[in-house]
Amino acid sequence: IAVDFPEFDGTSSAVSELVRKYNVLMAEIQKARDEIYFEGMTDLDKLLLAHDYIVNNNAYYLTYDVNGNKYYGDGYSFNAYGILVNKQGVCQGLSYAYPCILKALGYPVENIRQIRSTEMKHMWNFVKLDDKWYHVDLTWDDPTYRPSADEKYDMTDASLQHEHHDYLLISDATNTKLRNEKGYEGFTLEILGYDDSDHSLADDASYESGWFFNDPTSNGT
Repeated sequence: IAVDFPEFDGTSSAVSELVRKYNVLMAEIQKARDEIYFEGMTDLDKLLLAHDYIVNNNAYYLTYDVNGNKYYGDGYSFNAYGILVNKQGVCQGLSYAYPCILKALGYPVENIRQIRSTEMKHMWNFVKLDDKWYHVDLTWDDPTYRPSADEKYDMTDASLQHEHHDYLLISDATNTKLRNEKGYEGFTLEILGYDDSDHSLADDASYESGWFFNDPTSNGT
């Protein structure tokens, strides 16, 4: 799994710093693995618990510069280092951090990919479980996510005290429906690095109605 370090310039000092940051990142991945892993965990367990670990240990980071343009902090916000070490970042970073944790848990990396929508200026993941494909969007399941830096949340709201699962293991039809409801009608998708991938293959809705995904406070009611 590739991780970009934005300030790397090839000098010896930069190489030393690159090695240091790589080791820090690997330590964070191992820490996450140690916290999540249990004997006999299934691939479904891995997808769920890696999702929850990242969402609960990261804050979506968005602000504006002096000219009113969206600003996402330094380049680390866009990669796994920002998410797992700095504990903050944006959708691209979340989509790259997820495979890092899953790989450490023994989930087959070839079964997880990144999806990008140019119209939405957004990225998320596409995963394969039991020979079926699903969408997973950690950003929109993060209660700290806000599309505008001026939008404030009342963190006393119970719904903002835990991760959400509305975008965990959803079908293509449900993904389209939820995006349309947010005002993104007609958006297109690109699965990065896989010309033969088809997001419409995600046609299973088995994990969309489980109370244990969508509301951990409901006790099944």
